[in-house]
Amino acid sequence: MQEEAPKKHYARTILITLIAVVIVVIVGTIIYIWQTTGAPPIEIVNSFLGNPSNSNNPTNNNLPSNNSNMGSSPTGSSGSSGGGGGGSSSGSSSICYNIKVSYSIEKIVKEVTCLQESGSDCLEQKINCTAQIHNFDDEITGDFDVKIDFIDRTQGGDPISSKTDSFTIEPLNFSIIQEVYSIQGQNPDLDCAFSTLSAPSKEVCY
Repeated sequence: MQEEAPKKHYARTILITLIAVVIVVIVGTIIYIWQTTGAPPIEIVNSFLGNPSNSNNPTNNNLPSNNSNMGSSPTGSSGSSGGGGGGSSSGSSSICYNIKVSYSIEKIVKEVTCLQESGSDCLEQKINCTAQIHNFDDEITGDFDVKIDFIDRTQGGDPISSKTDSFTIEPLNFSIIQEVYSIQGQNPDLDCAFSTLSAPSKEVCY
């Protein structure tokens, strides 16, 4: 019996040493796999024990993710194709209008001259009417039709004569319109008025 006691102690020591070596090898292997693959240690332990990880669970893979397109509505982005086909909108449509370009008639000058006098009376009068017509649009070159009405204030406010001029004006530019009219009578009082008959349009979409 005294001879068996040292043998048992020796066998126990060898067994503990082997268990410690196995544990060290397993831990070292887990650390090595973790550092080289980046896999979580729990998955590495599960692979050693033969248990599948949650990432390989087919039930979880069939669940819809938060990034799925189920139930989402299309984003309204409009786009047009270049060339000869005309563009179509995707998800939204544009509403287009034809509007007049921005313009004005300004810097109106009226010069009245008596061509024939008799004492204190003017028997023939002339009026020289000048103005600038401005195209304020920065894209459209267009045609402007402008009318000048000549009026004798002694005969009321109705035009006694009219003239029409047409101009093609480039973007952010202007043209000068000038017309002269004369009339004979007893002290006429000439005046003139400008009006636009037509102006270019452009399409604006919203």
